[in-house]
Amino acid sequence: MVQPVLLSIVSCFALLRRVLNLKLYLWILRKKKGENKSPDYLNLQPFGVIPVIQDRDYTLYESRAIISYIAEKYKFQGTDLLGKSNEERGLVEQWLEVEAPNYHPHVYNLAIHALSASVLGFPPDEKLIQESEAKYLAGDFFSLANLSHLPFMHCLLGPHQ
Repeated sequence: MVQPVLLSIVSCFALLRRVLNLKLYLWILRKKKGENKSPDYLNLQPFGVIPVIQDRDYTLYESRAIISYIAEKYKFQGTDLLGKSNEERGLVEQWLEVEAPNYHPHVYNLAIHALSASVLGFPPDEKLIQESEAKYLAGDFFSLANLSHLPFMHCLLGPHQ
């Protein structure tokens, strides 16, 4: 079974790649084999966690920093996910910051209960599963802040949504 955290990261980059019409290549790190603690990987990411991006000779880690970097670099190649003004960009950045400690832990918990509870050996919390609704976060436009929230929601909705 794919771990929800890895699935979230892969889904986010897959969505970003699709929205911006990019050719991004993913390397799947096998943590169970200790690849995240190898000297080569620790040179890229000193904490030994995922994700990391290499763009020629530039290396960056932390998922929200990476998606912001990609959205800025390729904003003219697809949908502008950062907003058209400084004010819109500020709202996008605000909601990215809000998402990390306030939304992500809860939706991660929801994903664990909805997708993995039986595999992990505990009953899913049905009340938790039934409580969910999504809206645009940084205004009345689709932005990077929304894209950052979609990976787990995509998993919860299933492949046909």
